[in-house]
Amino acid sequence: MPFMVGDVLNIIERCLAGDGEAWKLFVKNFTPMGKNILLNSFDLKHVEHDDIIQNVFVKLVNGGLGNFQGTSKYEFLKYFKVIVTNEAKTYINSENKIRQTIRLNDGLSQRAQTDGQDGLTLMDTLQDPDKNSRPDFVMEDRDLLEKVAGIMMTYPLLDQEIFLMKVKGYKDEDIKVMLKIPMGTIASKYSRMRTRIIEEFIKMQ
Repeated sequence: MPFMVGDVLNIIERCLAGDGEAWKLFVKNFTPMGKNILLNSFDLKHVEHDDIIQNVFVKLVNGGLGNFQGTSKYEFLKYFKVIVTNEAKTYINSENKIRQTIRLNDGLSQRAQTDGQDGLTLMDTLQDPDKNSRPDFVMEDRDLLEKVAGIMMTYPLLDQEIFLMKVKGYKDEDIKVMLKIPMGTIASKYSRMRTRIIEEFIKMQ
């Protein structure tokens, strides 16, 4: 039987004591609360809600619950809302940075075509032996681009195609038709790679 909000402090104590059933109960009840916070405060897709809430629970299980210093259920609900809100902002900022980094590479490709060279892909740009040959390349962006590409290369080619198409604005329906794969495959593969990249960005901050 699901716990009521009034039982939250007891559930937290059980979670901190390593009670697996208490943690499952906590996740079951706070997942919809977290999604309601996101729905009311941010313009995000439902699949993005899932990613953010997952990050919230990771933060809570890795010390967030233990760091709660309040003494009432209302204080915890405020604490939970702050964590959800901060994770959403981090997610959005990281997502925007990913898009900016990929677009930076697109800009290089367009300039190369204008100069009469073949268009450069993300990987081609990173293989440029002379990193100083592009003075307009900010070092931070170069590092981020290398980080994104390094992560991407650990995934199958299909996953890389899906990720780049999503970042460049293709709709899932278009990707489904072009790559002849199910919608669910698109969402899961993109989500996994994006989550991994965001985790790396957070580490670099």
